[in-house]
Formats: sequence, structure tokens, C-alpha cells
Amino acid sequence: MKTSYWMGSISTTQSGPSRLVRLFDLLLGWIERGQQRRALGRLDERLLSDIGVDRATAKAEADKPLWRD
Repeated sequence: MKTSYWMGSISTTQSGPSRLVRLFDLLLGWIERGQQRRALGRLDERLLSDIGVDRATAKAEADKPLWRD
């Protein structure tokens, strides 16, 4: 039997997190990825240069759908 911790509660399960929990985690990951891509798209040339990314690469990444890696 495996004990798992989620959102401050303790539950004992046989097979890990429920489908609902995994779906919630997936959706949160997509939201975060979308926010990061929008932030990358707003960086100016100086900041892009600091992180070693050119404008075309930043635009290509920022334009990807949030569900794509």
C-alpha cells in the first residue's frame, strides 16, 4: 500500500493519484507553460541576448500551443 500526499492531505491508495488529480496537474502545467511563453515573447533584444536566444527562436517558442513541449 502506498501513501500519497496531495494538497496537504494524506490518502492511502493502491495505484497513485486519481485521474482527476493527474488532469488537474496537466492543466496547471499547460497554464504555466503558456505564461512562460508569453513572458518570453515580451522580452526585449537585450534580455534575449542575455539568455542566448535570438528573436526568431523566442517567437517560434512563444507561438507554440501551450500543450506542446
